[in-house]
This record gives sequence, C-alpha cells and structure tokens, in this order.
Amino acid sequence: MKKLLPILLTFALFSCTAPENKVIAKVLDQKITQGEFDSEVIKLTKAMLPPDYELTDEESKTFNSQILNSMIKKKMYTQKLDELEIKSDEEAIDLQFNQMMMQYGSEEKMKEAIESKGFTVEELRKEFIYQTRLNELSKYVEEQEIEIPTEEIRDFYDENKSTIFMKQPVVNLCRHILIEIEEGDSNAALEKIKEIREEIVGGMDFSDAAKKYSMGPSGEDGGKLPVFQKGEMVPEFETVAFALPLNEISGPVLTEFGYHLILVENRTDSTIAPFEETEKFIVSQLKRDQFFNEIEENANITKPKWAETEV
Repeated sequence: MKKLLPILLTFALFSCTAPENKVIAKVLDQKITQGEFDSEVIKLTKAMLPPDYELTDEESKTFNSQILNSMIKKKMYTQKLDELEIKSDEEAIDLQFNQMMMQYGSEEKMKEAIESKGFTVEELRKEFIYQTRLNELSKYVEEQEIEIPTEEIRDFYDENKSTIFMKQPVVNLCRHILIEIEEGDSNAALEKIKEIREEIVGGMDFSDAAKKYSMGPSGEDGGKLPVFQKGEMVPEFETVAFALPLNEISGPVLTEFGYHLILVENRTDSTIAPFEETEKFIVSQLKRDQFFNEIEENANITKPKWAETEV
C-alpha cells in the first residue's frame, strides 16, 4: 500500500477540484479528461512499475507528467497521421505478435501475460499500429525537402560527439582458456590453469593450448571469442579484456564459469566518429525534429502547470 501512496495522493488532490469529466488538457480540437488520465496512470503503473517499487513524491510527479504529455503527443501525432493518410505496416505488426507468441509458447499464454499487465490483446495491437504508423511518418519526413542550415548540422555534431557519436571500445580478437571448477574444488582448477599458463609461456601456442585444455565451447576454435563490447561479458572477464596489453597472457581470472586465461590480439579503443560519417544521420534527425516541432507549435496545447516541464 505504501508504494502507491504518492499516486493515490495525486489522485486525491485532483479529485478535490477536478471531477472525472473535467478537461485537464487540450490539444488541437481534442480534450483529455481527468477520468481518461487517471485510467491511463492506473494502467501504466501496473504495466511499467515493479510490484514492490516504492514511488517517491517526486517520482510520482514525474511519472504523471510523462503520462499526460505522452497522451497529448499521441492525440497530436495521430491527427497528423490521419491527415497524411499514413497507414500501418500490417506485416510488421503480425511479425511482432508472432514473435511474442513464440516467446510465450502459445496464443493463450501470450494473452494471459498481456492481460496480467492490465492490457487487452486488442489494446496492444492498437499500440503496435500507432508505433508502426509513426515509423512510416518518420520515413515520410526524410523524403521531404526540408532545408537544414549547415551550421545547425555542425552544432548538433559538436554538442553530441562525446555521447551519440562516441564509438565504444571493442575487443575484436580475443582468445581464452577455461578450466571449470568441479565439485567445488577451486584449488585444483587454479593449479591447472597455472600449469597451462606455464606451458604457453614456455613456448606452446595459445590456440593449441585452448584446443587441448579449454573446457569452454570455444576451445575447438582455439579459444576464439566473437567480437564484443563493454557490457557483453561477465564483469571480471571484461575488466581484464579491456585493460590487458595486446598479445600478453593474463594471469588466472576467476568468473562464475571457472578460471580463465585471456589473450587479446586486437582491440579498438573508444573513438569519436568523424563528422563526415555522421552528417547524413544528423540531417535526418534535424529534419524530424523540425517537422515534429512545427506540429507541436501549431497544436494549441493547454495543460496544467505540473505537466509543463517534461523530464
């Protein structure tokens, strides 16, 4: 009960001054009532928040603001979609539902999972339709002749080159040897990996050692792993792989899988993508921004003060 207190307090505050049919926001010629908003908050609280999550007062205000602004944008964009007669991609929607059905094992289990979050299958399909129509609208915008000044393109690049355009470090070629810990005997596994390391230092090729000793699936391929970025390996392995000097054999590395020896043969450090590589993306982004900003500027939006600042 405690975790829902901020939301309930918000409802109580609204209900003192705003009956269910009171209009709390307007966009174009459409209205959003208190009842519509409250219903959406209840539904999305169930769908998006963990059952044991405790919302603070500030989080509740942010959550409510995001929901109302999302409702406003949906009405605003839907009217534009209808005006331009943009259709949904039915094949993409069917594919999404088929993938969900495969994930849950059957249509009945999928339906149960959807309804457990407070939605119906039909409501979810309507949301998929809306999202695919938005995707089609983005394609439409990219095809329009919208002039973007060169200085705006360059400014966008300069403002975002350390975030959006930062290429993350990548380990391109890494080999490892894994010795699993059997029956909880970590000492035996540690001694074995040390012996293997001594053999390699003594002249044995790392990939040959991996084929001979590694207990991991990559052993047959000389311990070779697929290309990976940060966040794709267990932390202990990743920390060593991104810090180890090239072509140097690590000491024993303990992970949940056992003890490893790691050899990194090629790694690309983080770099900023050059402007020339990003220019096409930036132009597309700025065209979309300009198009959607114009829609919003002409939408005659009115909303309560608590929703004026989007977070």
